[in-house]
Amino acid sequence: PASLGVDVGGELVGDRQGVLRVVRGQDRVDAGGVRCVGESVLDLVVASGGSPTVIIKSTIPVGYTARISRRYPDLHILFSPEFLREGHALDDNLHPSRIVVGVTGPQDEGAARRFAELLAAGAEDEDVPTLVMGSTEAEAIKLFANTYLALRVSFFNELDTYCEVRGLDTADVIRGVC
Repeated sequence: PASLGVDVGGELVGDRQGVLRVVRGQDRVDAGGVRCVGESVLDLVVASGGSPTVIIKSTIPVGYTARISRRYPDLHILFSPEFLREGHALDDNLHPSRIVVGVTGPQDEGAARRFAELLAAGAEDEDVPTLVMGSTEAEAIKLFANTYLALRVSFFNELDTYCEVRGLDTADVIRGVC
């Protein structure tokens, strides 16, 4: 049975087979630039001993997981992006379009598959497409999924403006385009 350590006020609770931390922002700036809250948690995990699996769910720059894995070689760090629409987080978790888990090396593929199985078990849909790949590729998927969504919003805003200026029925044009 899997067990998770939980960060509670700077203390790790549980037997630390795994640590799941949701990063919400930045906590300090160091000589290398901005350091996120998650790195402070990783410092705590390393200080607690062992070599647990850490799963990053936050949107991060491409290459971050590989870089942080080099800094914390005793940890098994996975990246698993979320694909959640605003206002639909619960529904999107219950009905995911796909599950992506990135690893920094083949030694973590087993842990990645187990984590993907946990996510799939929590979904209401059967046969959710699951991709286990390099962490940098998983980060790029998240980057370009976000970029694609931003482009779609911009495209339809421009389409609407075009139709409005020319007195066209926007809904009819969208139906024809899509």
